[in-house]
Amino acid sequence: PKEGANGEITYGEEIAASRILQSTKGGPAGGGIRMSEKAVVRDSKALALEQQLKNLLMAEMGIQAGGAKGIIALNPKELTTREFHAVMRQYVEKLFEAGILDPKIDKPAPDVGFRSFKENGVEFNMMDLMFNELVAQKAKSGTFADPTIQAGMKAFFEKQGPATEKDLGKPIWAMEYVRLAKEIEGPKELPEAGVFTGKSEAFLGLAGRTPATGYGGYVFLKRAMEVMYKSNLQGKTIAVQGFGNVGQYFSLNAYRDGAKITKIADVTKNAEGELVGLIMESKTGINIERLFEHVNSGKPLAEYQEEGMTKSTPDLAMANENFVSSRVEVLVPAALQKVIRSDNVESVKAELVLELANGPLDPVAQAKLAQRGVPTLADFLANAGGVFASFLERRQNLEGRTMTETEVNREIDTLMVRNFDATIAKMAETRTATLRTAGGLRAVESWYGLLQGEVPQ
Repeated sequence: PKEGANGEITYGEEIAASRILQSTKGGPAGGGIRMSEKAVVRDSKALALEQQLKNLLMAEMGIQAGGAKGIIALNPKELTTREFHAVMRQYVEKLFEAGILDPKIDKPAPDVGFRSFKENGVEFNMMDLMFNELVAQKAKSGTFADPTIQAGMKAFFEKQGPATEKDLGKPIWAMEYVRLAKEIEGPKELPEAGVFTGKSEAFLGLAGRTPATGYGGYVFLKRAMEVMYKSNLQGKTIAVQGFGNVGQYFSLNAYRDGAKITKIADVTKNAEGELVGLIMESKTGINIERLFEHVNSGKPLAEYQEEGMTKSTPDLAMANENFVSSRVEVLVPAALQKVIRSDNVESVKAELVLELANGPLDPVAQAKLAQRGVPTLADFLANAGGVFASFLERRQNLEGRTMTETEVNREIDTLMVRNFDATIAKMAETRTATLRTAGGLRAVESWYGLLQGEVPQ
């Protein structure tokens, strides 16, 4: 979709997109929707399988969920708010037609390319827009679970008419749904709201959902330091690739726990408008609280300055190599797939790798680091905090229970510590060499138990 000078939306080339459900055996599938011009539809099958493994590890806490993944092959940063909304509308319409937008079948979540917006004083995000489009579809078909919402949305539809281009950039359908939900007395069971997770709190989302993946990664690393090194994060040097949602909240929590984030690697645009790398370095550690405040006030990451910090903008390939070869104790890829590969793994100098991106190491790199005795905290273990928070958000919407951010973080603490400890125990039990292998064995055992109708304890 393209927005003209007069605000009219025109549609050109088709967009490659997918939604893969690996399994709904025992519970709804769940996994992110990734927006990137580099996304390849065929990758969604592998990513859905990886998500399946991650979700199966929660079976030990009585949580049943299958794996899923979605892909939309577009660069979200190049779209206006209305163009972005138009893409969300098309995507949700297709999923609605396929009959999978049901909290018992699928619960899509945010992933790479997640965006937030503010239009006419209203703040909303990508998942709010998807929720908005689901409500618009249900208003047209008249299929709401709660009678109050059913009657209210029927009246709204009769007044408003079907969703049109004039609605783009304005989540009016979701706003009306939320207004009606507030009129319901007592517990609010809202299955429509439980389909999409990662929503803003104003749109019936979960407190603490945005920080959950980064926060969970911090908890997992902290536990690894305690168990594997009899240590803590105080003074540990860390390099982080990607200062998006996950990288920001991981870095903020690690910084507050005494770690020194000595390098941030990201991307920016040069004077010619070309995408280049951005490397920010400080030997004494970057002030992450100040950087976090800077970015979340709407200022570009590349404009941040502080005493003792240097910045450079190499090309993307050089920026990646700069990050991989960082002289730090902990390397944290929190952005892209396959940043540590067979051709650059020998450059890794870190003592530990925390995988907060999905698939940041290729299989050869995984094997070579294992041979060198460099532990890698595998992605399906380390970034499970967001998955768990999506489950909590769905539960909140279905059961009418509202959780505070403190309660959410307490639940994530319990999950991530238990997840790490169970994986270490499996390493000892099976004499496997890596956390990745032990975690994979746990997931496969959970899957087998699920297929046999058993819930692992």
